[in-house]
Amino acid sequence: MSAITLFIGGTRSGKSLCAERYAAQFELPVLYIATAELDDDDMELTIRIMDHQIRRPLSWTTFEQPTNLVMAMEHAPPGTVVLLDCFSLLAHNLLEAHRDAPAQASAILAGELDAILAMTSERNLTLIIVTKELGMGFVADRPEDRAYHNLLGLVNQRISAVADEVYLVIAGLPIELKHLAPAWHRA
Repeated sequence: MSAITLFIGGTRSGKSLCAERYAAQFELPVLYIATAELDDDDMELTIRIMDHQIRRPLSWTTFEQPTNLVMAMEHAPPGTVVLLDCFSLLAHNLLEAHRDAPAQASAILAGELDAILAMTSERNLTLIIVTKELGMGFVADRPEDRAYHNLLGLVNQRISAVADEVYLVIAGLPIELKHLAPAWHRA
C-alpha cells in the first residue's frame, strides 16, 4: 500500500535530515531525488549540497533532477521508498525556467505533482516529500517572489491534503500535524 509523508519547515530547520532518518527506518531500497543544482556563484549552496551527499547512505540511489521528477521516479521499482528533496526547489526551478510565463510554470508544477502522486499509487511507493514553509515569514516585495510564495503555498496545501503524515520541523524536531487537525478539518 502506497503512503505519502510530507516534511515541511523553514530554511535550515532540519527537515531534510528528519526525512532522511524517516526513510532509513523502512529498511527498503531508497530512491533519493535531489532538486538542488550546483551553482558556482553560491558557495553556501554548494556546501549544503555536499553535506546532503555525504549524509546519504551509499546504498541509496540518487538522481539529481532539478525538474521532470517523474523521469527519475520511473527508476523506482514497486515497493521502493522515494525521498524527494525538495519540492520548494522544484517550484523555484520551474519559475526560473519560465520567468516570462509564471502561469505555465504553475501548470507544469501541478502536472508534475499529479504524475508523482499517480505513480506513487500505481507502483505502491512510499513517497516522502520535503518542502519549505514560507507562510510564517515576511511578505515578499517583488512580484516574482510573491508568485513563488503563492505557488508554493498552494502546492504545499495540496500535498498535505493527500499525505498520510505531515511533519512540521522546527529546530530539528519533527511534529506530526495531521492527527492534530480538528475532526471538522479532516472531513
